[in-house]
Amino acid sequence: MPTRILDLPLVQMDLLTGTHEDMRPPAIYFTEANEISPIPLTGIDFRMQARSARPDAQAWVDATLGNGMIVVDAVGGVLGIAVPHTVMRKVKPGRYVYDILATGDDIPRVIVQGEIEVMQGITRPPE
Repeated sequence: MPTRILDLPLVQMDLLTGTHEDMRPPAIYFTEANEISPIPLTGIDFRMQARSARPDAQAWVDATLGNGMIVVDAVGGVLGIAVPHTVMRKVKPGRYVYDILATGDDIPRVIVQGEIEVMQGITRPPE
């Protein structure tokens, strides 16, 4: 059964987070034009990478469904990001670029892109 990858819009979302916290921005709800009915994400894989600049070879985060940093409610059309503070505390404060690549039916497609501003945390979480 084919996926609905070609129905997913491109979402522009800038994020603000800290070096001392989990990066958990608001979930993204993919809906039909009526803004009520969800677009199912069944059969679609997702990967997010963040870099200092687009041409940089090194990504400081590589989030996937497999490593649990991307969370999906496939039937409800909901996509979430969950980068733990153990990853965030290794990130230098600054501005970064990111995108989320969705792949379904052998079609890769960027569905989310934006900037992440990482601030230096003050209160440190327990090790």
